[in-house]
Amino acid sequence: MNTLAIPLARKHRQDTWMSELLVTTPRLLQRLVGYVLAIILTASCAMAADPGRIYVEGTKLMADGSQIYLNGANTPWNRWNEFGGSGGGSYDPTWWSNEFQRLKASGINSTRIWIACDGTVAPSIDVNGYVTGASAQFWSDVDHLMGLAATYQVYVMASMMSFDFTDQYIWDHATGRHSVIPLRWRTMFSTADRVQSMVSHYLVPFAERYASNPYLYAIDLCNEPEWIHGDDPRHGRLPWAQLQRYVGMSAAAIHRSNSKVLVTLGSAALKWNSPKYDGNFWSDAALQVQVADSEARLDVYQYHWYAWQEPYYPLLTSAAGHQLIDRPLVIGELPARGSKLLPAGTTMGQAFEFFLANGHSGHYPWTSNGVDDATTQNGSLTQFGAEALAFQQAHPTLVRHQSGLLAQTITFPAIPDQTWTGTNLTVMLAATASSGLSVSYTVTSGPATVGNATLTITGAGAVVVAADQVGNANYMAATQVSSTFTVRNSDPNNPPPPIIPLSGGDAGGCGLGSGLALLTAAFGYVFLIARGR
Repeated sequence: MNTLAIPLARKHRQDTWMSELLVTTPRLLQRLVGYVLAIILTASCAMAADPGRIYVEGTKLMADGSQIYLNGANTPWNRWNEFGGSGGGSYDPTWWSNEFQRLKASGINSTRIWIACDGTVAPSIDVNGYVTGASAQFWSDVDHLMGLAATYQVYVMASMMSFDFTDQYIWDHATGRHSVIPLRWRTMFSTADRVQSMVSHYLVPFAERYASNPYLYAIDLCNEPEWIHGDDPRHGRLPWAQLQRYVGMSAAAIHRSNSKVLVTLGSAALKWNSPKYDGNFWSDAALQVQVADSEARLDVYQYHWYAWQEPYYPLLTSAAGHQLIDRPLVIGELPARGSKLLPAGTTMGQAFEFFLANGHSGHYPWTSNGVDDATTQNGSLTQFGAEALAFQQAHPTLVRHQSGLLAQTITFPAIPDQTWTGTNLTVMLAATASSGLSVSYTVTSGPATVGNATLTITGAGAVVVAADQVGNANYMAATQVSSTFTVRNSDPNNPPPPIIPLSGGDAGGCGLGSGLALLTAAFGYVFLIARGR
């Protein structure tokens, strides 16, 4: 065999391959660049449009690209069953506003609130155990609460029900006897279609109603559901499978909804939430045995701790020590008074530092306002507020806290499309800030100018107008909001070329720095292919 034939044949094949590549590279490059740009613009715009949103990255809670730790408190209720309640049990907006201010002043950046306490007021449930929804008053009350959360930038963990729902000794003051409603709630757990009514008429509507409010950071599906299963017959002794089906179906539906809210569950003790002890009854595997859906999972593990648990599940134990290291872990309840912590002599501040250093993502003392407690027992902000503030001040980049300044948002009504006829058009802009401060405008792209609140259109094409509020001594600057509209040419046969703005968007524009780096890498990759590398 001619020894020159092999390298010559190889060179011929390479030349042919290179020729084909040079022909197809422009098409390949076009597609690759298009894919990269689409990914960059989608991702960066999504991040820009959702500032402050808490999400999960491994075992950490994250917000705005960096880790956040929840220096929390339980503010479970001011008045029992107040959301949607009436008379002496009604929601008090002034009290809640003052309490958010107290939380803020103590360096607290999250609170756990019982949205429904015993199921006799909200949500509504019929005699057959089907949930039918919640009242207009309920939604109005919670709307106000979530507005306060956004104003004061305090993240809310919303506890949607409690083991109290199935307590047969709940008193009905209207009839002067024990309520029959807890029996309806036991029936709700009994079948998948009844659970679905809870999901469809209460949980998912709640998640989606506040989908644009990043300060609803988590939905707590049930406070201490283990007591519904437990030995006390007053709560029904429901089987684990029914409780796990409720949690799995609810979590899967919320994850598939239009909300990015996280899902958690307030486990009564590590006994039922750790494989080290009786087993993790709320693991992905346990839930997905009952609900064959990969979204039947908790985003955050949450356990509660009180002094009776110390011999079995010591307080000062790391997440690794509890064998809970596959997602963020928070302590949803613990005493608010240092004298109730063990080992003896442990202060609240020491406990907070231990949790942070040992794999936890947050802590929530019970309670900020001293409810459900004699004054000598678990305590309130009076006992732990100073230590909460000191903890926040020691870790300002983790316990993010806009001290003293209130948040504000901009509402920018859509600008209708216009028609260009060769003469300048004027449009009055009507954006408002929740603070009541005046809004300023900028044309970020397109044929238009703006002065005060008057937009002057000078041609045809796409126009993007940005609205800003810079803040003052009391308010932080608002997140920029943009409105995009089209100015059509009066001649439908001669439309103007489309204008694609590279800035602007719902939250003030998309960051393209990392996108350009990816685009450069894409060009480099294609170049190396062309070089035969």
